[in-house]
Amino acid sequence: MNELERLRKEVERKRKAASNKIARTRRQNGAELAGSQFDPRRNPGVEQRYNRAQLNSYLSQLNDFMRRTNQFVGAKSGIPMRKGRFDAYKKLETQQDQLRRAHDAAMGDIPTPTGMSIAGNKQMLHQGAGNAVYGPYREFDRMPSDITGPAALEKLIKDMRTRVSSEFLPNRIQQGKENLKKALTVIGRTEFIEDIDKLNDYQFDAFWYGTNVAEAVFMQYGIETDRVASEVEGEEPTRKERAQDKVIQGAVDELGSVLQWASGLRGPGEATEKIRGFKR
Repeated sequence: MNELERLRKEVERKRKAASNKIARTRRQNGAELAGSQFDPRRNPGVEQRYNRAQLNSYLSQLNDFMRRTNQFVGAKSGIPMRKGRFDAYKKLETQQDQLRRAHDAAMGDIPTPTGMSIAGNKQMLHQGAGNAVYGPYREFDRMPSDITGPAALEKLIKDMRTRVSSEFLPNRIQQGKENLKKALTVIGRTEFIEDIDKLNDYQFDAFWYGTNVAEAVFMQYGIETDRVASEVEGEEPTRKERAQDKVIQGAVDELGSVLQWASGLRGPGEATEKIRGFKR
């Protein structure tokens, strides 16, 4: 057997091995590698027309595909993603969850104006609300099938790197302040803007994520913007909508006392200093 024949036999053998790996990956990890950008196989028998350089190039591609470290998982609709990249995402997800737990533990025992702790208060808040309920860190447990493909995975990795950075918490708190001030301007409660600006990160964090007042402000903001739109269209609010408005307005009216409570908090203390990003 000459060198060309040996290379052709080796290419044929490695192509079969690649086909077996593709089938096994589909069964075990749900990734449809066949015909994808990751599939190194060429048409059967094409190696019979190749010269030595072409055979070596093709064989190198097959060998690279067959490396044990070159594994894949199936995204939505079976679109293949590199398992190493998904594992990198899950590692960041775990780091973010550790920060979430540390944040919740450090803030959870702070008593709120309702008489309950922040942890207890959060349990009472409506889980469909926004950041006022969830806090600066979120719970994630994404599976490969929750992701649309490699490009989406890279975006998630970038987002999660931001979430675990030391700048994330102060940036999120500052963003919360700005959003709240805009909402207060729309609903005509600008007298509280100066008090909000005076809160340090620790105090605003407790106010923003530990009470339902911020949630009520944004609900009132939504009502106000809807009201303006309805007036343009000539619609009248229903009895149910008017009743909901009163409940929300009552919560917004507590804003002053809750801000006063938040301004009296002293921190961050020893526990909260373990959370990166807090400013005194």
